[in-house]
Amino acid sequence: MKVMPLDDPIVVTGMGALGAGAANPAELYAAALRGRSPAEWMNLEGISDSIAVSRAPDPVLPSPELRYARRLDRSAHLALAAARQAIATARLGDGIDQGEVGVVIGSSRGPIERTVASTLDAAWSQMSPTTSAETTPASLSGMIAQAYGFGASISMVSATCASAAAAINIAALQLAMGEAQAVVVGGAEAPLIPLLAAQLRAARVMGWDEDPALTCRPFDVSRNGLMMGEGAAVLVLERA
Repeated sequence: MKVMPLDDPIVVTGMGALGAGAANPAELYAAALRGRSPAEWMNLEGISDSIAVSRAPDPVLPSPELRYARRLDRSAHLALAAARQAIATARLGDGIDQGEVGVVIGSSRGPIERTVASTLDAAWSQMSPTTSAETTPASLSGMIAQAYGFGASISMVSATCASAAAAINIAALQLAMGEAQAVVVGGAEAPLIPLLAAQLRAARVMGWDEDPALTCRPFDVSRNGLMMGEGAAVLVLERA
């Protein structure tokens, strides 16, 4: 096994993010410094009352990348948009073999909205031949690899709320063992659908407050649950 020497540490060379009312890492950092929640009320079909959620802006994808993601889940669109920012910042096209770039994406639920929609397709005998590929969790990482021609290890990690953190750990190990020159790594989630809201309510883990901005307050002694949110964040990791 090839081990990374101490004088060649792993570094972050690119960042991308969409979420919490922010369209890029700079906006996300500024929002965190303001200390104000972007939560808002949202009505979901079949849910009796509004729930507080945190929504990401709609990703803007140019035609070359969009053609790989057009039929995919919103989580894949968010992942691709965040990856596009990170890849541009890292200048991965400059002097690096695209076949030596890996992709590791973490997601708790993966393409859940597209998966649920496909059950309706099945009921009406309208299943598309591409549905199998579009509903697999690995579609998030595979789509990024296809869009940019990356050919090192391509994988998907699902470890509930720690999915992206686990993905970063795996990416670092790949770099340390010399399995890739760079790894596009991060997480994406788009869970704002009735099914998941109903599940979390049944589990009694959804927080509540008259002010949606106060629904999620993890370090407050009066916290009473979590809030559903969507977004994506992606890094490019390389050896120094």
